[in-house]
Amino acid sequence: MIPEIIDRDYAAIVARLKGYFETIMQKTIQPGQAEMLEINAVAFEIKLLREQIQAIGLQQLVKYSSGIGLDNLAELVGVYRLAASPAQCTIRFTLVSDHT
Repeated sequence: MIPEIIDRDYAAIVARLKGYFETIMQKTIQPGQAEMLEINAVAFEIKLLREQIQAIGLQQLVKYSSGIGLDNLAELVGVYRLAASPAQCTIRFTLVSDHT
């Protein structure tokens, strides 16, 4: 199971923002109101930021890291990626005289 670094639940973000707005403005917001559209837009941006935070957080864990993130973690313990080199393969054939 992938660890959850930060809460990314969109519905929870919307509910929290709606609660803040209703407390500050001292009025109830209905789903079709313009204010709700603004709350959804802000919630979407917060969701995107939290997804980025999640991805960056996972890059800090060796098990879930890849690419340059993994290279940087390995460097902390003195491990470096081997340089690219061409593959080599030796094939040896043995001929048996009685086979046709």
